[in-house]
Amino acid sequence: MQELPVWWRWFAWICPYQWSLYGLATSQYGNVDSKLDTGETVAEFVENYFGFRYDFLGLVADMIVLRSLYSLALSFITLKWNHLFCASS
Repeated sequence: MQELPVWWRWFAWICPYQWSLYGLATSQYGNVDSKLDTGETVAEFVENYFGFRYDFLGLVADMIVLRSLYSLALSFITLKWNHLFCASS
């Protein structure tokens, strides 16, 4: 994320796909202590190359759940709103 231009970083923080990718990569590889050919562990590589920190995993889970709840609430409100105004016409 550090290599993104400054004007695109806001999009990365609100994009649900970024949070999903962050969660998947971090939960699968964020605590792997196997050494790579370069001498660093897989967990160090994930943090250094992608900027994904294992200690952010709770925040990532919260963001995914909140985004899902937001989508469900918005769908429910939209359906109710349409039902209210379409039924009266």
